[in-house]
Amino acid sequence: MTRLHELQQTFAIALCKREPTPSAAVIATGSARLSALQQLEVYREQFWWRHVSCLADDYPTLSALIGPDAFEQLCARYLAARPPTDFLLRDLGKNLAEHLKTEGDRLLVDVASVEWAFVDAFDAADAPPLDPDSIAAAAEDSWPGARLSLHPSLTLLDLEFPAEELRMAQRNGEVIARIDPSPRALAIYRRDLLLYSEPLEPSARLVIVALMRGETLASACESAADAEEKLGGWFARWAALGWISRVDF
Repeated sequence: MTRLHELQQTFAIALCKREPTPSAAVIATGSARLSALQQLEVYREQFWWRHVSCLADDYPTLSALIGPDAFEQLCARYLAARPPTDFLLRDLGKNLAEHLKTEGDRLLVDVASVEWAFVDAFDAADAPPLDPDSIAAAAEDSWPGARLSLHPSLTLLDLEFPAEELRMAQRNGEVIARIDPSPRALAIYRRDLLLYSEPLEPSARLVIVALMRGETLASACESAADAEEKLGGWFARWAALGWISRVDF
């Protein structure tokens, strides 16, 4: 490793730290106006606040729930445990929910999971809605072996708390606080450039998970006892929401 490379590496590590770096003189010379440490602090503080700001943009409900000071401390713990591995700030917060699992507060895990699912849904690839003409001539006996292609933005979450209600309240400008558990399955998706959430009954969730794995309709329906009798209503609802892009027979 060359001396230049060593200095670049030291500078990069110093920028990522939450606290000032006493060894700044190694990588900064200082001036009549600013010491070496002060010179480095200009960059380090901007680097730090840029990262905290990006996380706050992606997790406004989480920040509002625990407060800005606690959120900054959470950012410090998260970035120390899972430092950025690429140059895309878009992906900076992708592991925050996993990190929160190690801290043991399931409400915060659910809030972070919901907020990141909306980020992913917004950026997901698009797909056209199901064309009714493409299935109009399908024989009845071909449906059990059919496979459904679902919209790329569709994400399923298993939650212990109604975190999506907190998100909506925060977006409406309401003051939010901790809430009681209320387990649920939730679908988050994008349609016509807008983001939505939809509650799912447990059996519908099981069927969708199977369809996401590429199973046939018949195989997916074996996942839940009441699936066959409810499938017609589910299919119509999912198609109306834009979840189904294509049916392959």
